[in-house]
Amino acid sequence: MDDNDDEKRDIRNDYPDMYDKLHKEEFGYRKEDLTKVYLVIYNLCQFVGFIYVLAVMGIRYSRDGPDSMKETYAAVGNPLKFIQLLQFLE
Repeated sequence: MDDNDDEKRDIRNDYPDMYDKLHKEEFGYRKEDLTKVYLVIYNLCQFVGFIYVLAVMGIRYSRDGPDSMKETYAAVGNPLKFIQLLQFLE
């Protein structure tokens, strides 16, 4: 091996988990990537929003039957518009 090969080598490739382990021992936690945290919160909000719309539609249908179809958009239109608008943030 050349001296040049040793200079180009990254020791973190030989011990991939060692840096994370040492960082956790020193600081007690590993800082999460801000993008990952944002996506988790975003996906959670989308999930809750669509569950809300589905629940309102299901409750109205079970209560009123097929007659609920006429007023469904009036009941869930604004939340659905908001959820769709949030999808642009992705």
